[in-house]
Amino acid sequence: MRELCTVTQSRHPLRILLLERQAEEQRGWLYEAFPGDLGHGATGPRDLLDGPPKLLPGLCAPDMQRGIMQNMLDRLGSRVVLSADNADFQAKRAATD
Repeated sequence: MRELCTVTQSRHPLRILLLERQAEEQRGWLYEAFPGDLGHGATGPRDLLDGPPKLLPGLCAPDMQRGIMQNMLDRLGSRVVLSADNADFQAKRAATD
């Protein structure tokens, strides 16, 4: 990350997407990779960030899981519609990790 701070101009901007379920600002891998404050000015690794980490919603809620599965089915062109009221589907979903 320090090397990226030395690049001041580029015809091809670099974007890096960092995904992590446990990215705490004051400790752990995020703090080690991007030490310092969340300032701006391209002087240090933390300045490369667009802002503080965004907390993603959990995936444990049944409605969230059903929504993800329905989205996948829709993208695949499936005509299957997953019902939130279907007890058999909910039991199978709950038994799957």
